[in-house]
Amino acid sequence: MDIKNLNNPSARANDTTRSGAGGAAAAVPGADARPGDGRGSTRSDAVTLTPAARGLSAMGADAPFDRDRVDAIKDAIARGEYTVDPDRIAQAIVELDDF
Repeated sequence: MDIKNLNNPSARANDTTRSGAGGAAAAVPGADARPGDGRGSTRSDAVTLTPAARGLSAMGADAPFDRDRVDAIKDAIARGEYTVDPDRIAQAIVELDDF
């Protein structure tokens, strides 16, 4: 297939380089479907949390935090004045690893 005609639907219709035996393209159910158009697959994704993850999620919902400190950091970032100390971050990571 000539990539110069990649966005040309008529050129793609005549392309036989990706077709199966006999030159006929294999049909894929729902291949032309768009999300929410009522055609194609009705498959949906699902996520299952482990008990440990559920516990962490529940703790995070009620975790206390310093609203004033968070707002001050947000403001410093917005003003371009927030600095990061990589040595301090590295030391904190090392200390977490010591647990």
